[in-house]
Amino acid sequence: TPWTLPTFSSMMTGVTPLVHGVRKFEDRIPEQLTTLAERMHEAGYRTAAFGDQLFLHPQHGISRGFDSYDLSPRDDYGGSLGSRFLGWAFPVRFRRDLDTTQITDLTIDWLRQHAGEDFFLWLHYFKPHGPYEPLARYRPRQEPPAGMSYKFSSDNAIRSGALVVTAEQRPWVRQLYESELHYVDDNVGRVLDELKRLGIYDRMLIVFVSDHGEEFWDHDGRAHGHTFYDELLRVPLFMKLPGATARGRHDELVCSGSIYPTLLDLAGIPFETASLSYGSLTPLLRGEPTLETPVLGSVPLYFEDRHSVVFGRTKYVVSMVTHREQLYDLA
Repeated sequence: TPWTLPTFSSMMTGVTPLVHGVRKFEDRIPEQLTTLAERMHEAGYRTAAFGDQLFLHPQHGISRGFDSYDLSPRDDYGGSLGSRFLGWAFPVRFRRDLDTTQITDLTIDWLRQHAGEDFFLWLHYFKPHGPYEPLARYRPRQEPPAGMSYKFSSDNAIRSGALVVTAEQRPWVRQLYESELHYVDDNVGRVLDELKRLGIYDRMLIVFVSDHGEEFWDHDGRAHGHTFYDELLRVPLFMKLPGATARGRHDELVCSGSIYPTLLDLAGIPFETASLSYGSLTPLLRGEPTLETPVLGSVPLYFEDRHSVVFGRTKYVVSMVTHREQLYDLA
C-alpha cells in the first residue's frame, strides 16, 4: 500500500490488507492473526522493536509478540509538568520524541546486552519521511532558492491545492529529502558496524525494506498515500543471508508481504502456507525457477478506494467509486 500502517500490518501478518482489514488510522490487526513477532517469540527468540512512527503504536496490534516495544512518540507519561521535567532530566529514557541518532543509540545499547542470544529485532526509522529538516551537517551546500528554506513541511497545503511549488523550487525539495536519506544511511551504517564489532554480523539474517515510496511531482503530486504509481509502490528490499558472501539482484516482482513466510522459512519455523497471502522467497534466493505471481496494491490513505494488480509487465488500476480503469504497459 502507499502508506505505513496497512503495509507493515501485511509484513507482520503475511496477508493482504483485504484480509487483515487494517485500512484506516483506527483499525487494528485481528487477534486471530498471529504476528511475525509472536511466531518468533513462541520459537524462543527474544523480540524487540525500536523506532519512531505514530501509526505503529500498540493500539494497532502490531506490537503483539515483542518482549520490548519502544516506539516514539512515546505517550506513556502524559503531558504533566512532572513528565516534562523527566524528559528534560533523562532525555533518553523519558523523551517523548526520539530522533534518528537516539533510536540508533537505543538499538546499539540493546544489541550489546543481547548479542549472545537468538533475537528478532525490528528497527524502524521514520526518516527520510516529511517534514524534511536535515541536520546542518547534512544540508545541501548551496543556498535555498527564493521562497524556500532548509525545512519543508508543506505537503498538506500542496495536496489541498493551497500551495503551488514552482518548477525552480521542486529540485530543492528533493535535495532536502536526499539529505535526510544520507543521515539515515549513516545510522544504518552505525548499526551494521556494531554487529560486526560484536562478532555476530556474519551469522545474522538482515532484511532492509521500506513501507512506501515518495512522489516528487512524477505525476503532478507530492508525498505518498494518494496513488498506485510505481514511485509509491516500488520499494527497496535487500536480504543478507546468514553466512552468505554472494551478491546478486533479482528482477522478479515480489511483495513485501512475503517477508513473513520468508523469515519463518529461513528460521526453520513451520507455518501453514494456505493461511497466508504471500509465498516464501526462499526458492528465489536459492536460484530456483518460480511461478510468476500477481502483486496486489490496495488501501490508499487519500481519495477514493482503489485497487491495483501487477502481473509481469502489466499494471491494472481500478477505482471503486467512479469505476475508472487504468491499464499500463510498465515496459
